[in-house]
Amino acid sequence: MRLMEKVDLTFIATQLQRMMDKLDRVQADVEDLKADMEVTAAIVRRLDTSVHALTGEIRALTGQQDRQRQKLDRLTKAVERITQEPAG
Repeated sequence: MRLMEKVDLTFIATQLQRMMDKLDRVQADVEDLKADMEVTAAIVRRLDTSVHALTGEIRALTGQQDRQRQKLDRLTKAVERITQEPAG
């Protein structure tokens, strides 16, 4: 019973204040985590946009290379025809 005798309103108030202080620190940590998550999400969105843009650019470059390859093939065939014709 001696332990119960030491528990008074001052003790309870002190313990409650300690718990409230700890809760404040936890809430501050949660707010910091939320802010960090917002920054991370913004970075991910920016990278996602960059990846989509790069994908579009790669597709465009691939199409350009295909067209250039076709043009080179046509020019190569034209040169071959010209060089194979008898000189006249």
